[in-house]
Amino acid sequence: AFSIIDLNDSKTLLRVENPKAVVGKFSPNGRIFTVEVGEAMEVRRTEDGALVATLPKTREHMFHWLDDRTAVFMEEEASVARLLDFSSLKEVELQGVSEVNGVLPVPGKADRFVVGQVNRASLFQIDRSSALPQVLPLLINKHPAFSSWSRNASSRTADGLHYVSHTSKLEILSVDSLRLES
Repeated sequence: AFSIIDLNDSKTLLRVENPKAVVGKFSPNGRIFTVEVGEAMEVRRTEDGALVATLPKTREHMFHWLDDRTAVFMEEEASVARLLDFSSLKEVELQGVSEVNGVLPVPGKADRFVVGQVNRASLFQIDRSSALPQVLPLLINKHPAFSSWSRNASSRTADGLHYVSHTSKLEILSVDSLRLES
């Protein structure tokens, strides 16, 4: 069980009594959040708890917010990752992405993001010019030395422009160009 509370007035916005429900991640603007319930991920509105989407066979660590209206997720045993656009509720496959170890929005570049995989980083652009968003690959770099997208051994710089891994040696990945420094 959990509650979502408005910190401005301490008012409870939502109380969930399901003992199997685990709060996942809030969208960057805090208006939508995820709840892991059994083997599914529910996406709900914060103000009233209304169900926005259900993602079967998706766990908290397999779901990554890009911005207030877009997320990347991977279902267990799936062969390709997907982008979910909340403004249209459409899903688009991320071609060539068979695992997701990390997702990084590119600061200052709307709808541009990096997907991290073992030994690979891929830069994508979302094209929203049609009813169904398209995901365009811009750059795919293979970095045999850069393999840590672990939450415990890597992090973003404060400005979001670099991703730093510090497992066996310090490595810095430029989010905008996918250039690796060590």
